[in-house]
Amino acid sequence: MATKKKVVRKLKSKRPTVKKLKAKTLKVNVRLFPSSELKHFHKLLLQRRAKIAGVAEQLEGSVLKRSMQEASGDLSSQPLHMADLGTDEFEESLTIGLAEDKEKELSEIDEALERIKDKSYGACENCSKPISKERLKIIPHARLCIKCKEKEESS
Repeated sequence: MATKKKVVRKLKSKRPTVKKLKAKTLKVNVRLFPSSELKHFHKLLLQRRAKIAGVAEQLEGSVLKRSMQEASGDLSSQPLHMADLGTDEFEESLTIGLAEDKEKELSEIDEALERIKDKSYGACENCSKPISKERLKIIPHARLCIKCKEKEESS
């Protein structure tokens, strides 16, 4: 009968570690882009991050403002008609959804900045082939090539 420690050790040895995954990625991506292009993409990511962070702050601010008005009991701005209440609820849920999307995009941009640091930027995470420059210019935080992204969306 196998002991618990042996079973755990076996399971751990089968899982790829982060170090192994990074080493595999680095072998494939010795240099996909010259340093001047990497600097350009780095600058593009930082600009996009600043823009999205501003939008996310505005969205979160509007939700917080509305919540604070409700919590304070200020009814002067509250609608009295049921249709208006429904519209307000819809707008609030839409704003929250948009804010969540912006937060997700910010984390994807941060991950792309990390890939620039570890020299794995520009390689597809599925097939390890280079992502086209045109795609990266439009979506600088893209982590999949067009073929792999289409496969992901179709499944």
